[in-house]
Amino acid sequence: MSLYDKYRILKAEISVKLFGMSVMVDLTNACSFKCPSCPVGHEVARQSGKMSTEKFTNVLDRIQSQTKVRNLLFYIFSEPLLAKNLSECIGIAHDRGIYTMVSTNLSHPENLGKIMGAGLDELRISFSGFENGEYFH
Repeated sequence: MSLYDKYRILKAEISVKLFGMSVMVDLTNACSFKCPSCPVGHEVARQSGKMSTEKFTNVLDRIQSQTKVRNLLFYIFSEPLLAKNLSECIGIAHDRGIYTMVSTNLSHPENLGKIMGAGLDELRISFSGFENGEYFH
């Protein structure tokens, strides 16, 4: 390992200890769009899955027992607004002093009020283009 690689590892370790980690979580693996830039909508055989609030709490407990969590991002490859327990999980993170973020395609805006009321810190709107035809299943 080069001296530069050792420096980068040490810098990352110090940063995590001082400022905490950013953690990404998907409460569901579902999405209502078929974006050309995302692999999720193009998978032929994808089992549907959901993370319960209890499982989320257990995962967060385990992560926090090992490191400080600075940000919790409720998205990887899904539409977070499809998760019925999103507002509850945001509230749990908010109560622990964790900055929370959601990135959404806004296909289910009826859930925005609940997540904002739960203490969401940042809302991002994400899309890959302006034409409807290639997005909907």
